[in-house]
Amino acid sequence: MPSEPHTPEAKRTELRNNFETVQTFLSVLGFPILDPLPTEEEADREQTKLYCRGRGADATGEYTEDGLVVFEGSVASLETTPRASERVEQRRQNLLADGVLEKKEDQLVFRENHAFSSPSPASETILGRSSNGWKEWKDGNGNSLHDLERQ
Repeated sequence: MPSEPHTPEAKRTELRNNFETVQTFLSVLGFPILDPLPTEEEADREQTKLYCRGRGADATGEYTEDGLVVFEGSVASLETTPRASERVEQRRQNLLADGVLEKKEDQLVFRENHAFSSPSPASETILGRSSNGWKEWKDGNGNSLHDLERQ
């Protein structure tokens, strides 16, 4: 008795082609939900890795045309500041509930790569306060994302 169902190679090829077509259509329409997220290794190779550091936080990520991807293993501050908006606290709670963030001792750790719609929600989540992600995310030379992308 086989351990998995047999699918003919021709059928697998047809399904792969259908998936790629749907993936392309969604991306063209502005919904790249099936596109793979960049990895930290790719960012290292392309020298596009960014850093967001602060009080108890040390995160790495990459800016893409769809927003900012925070890489697995990045560390976010455990506590939010008293002046952090409710939006920041809610986003962090949602990521904890979804299993994207995990509490480990005195920090929050990203369990997987996670895409944010823009740099600011990413930096706010990591730093636990309101922030301008265009200024908080920097490359290895200390250049802000604003300086790298907007000038």
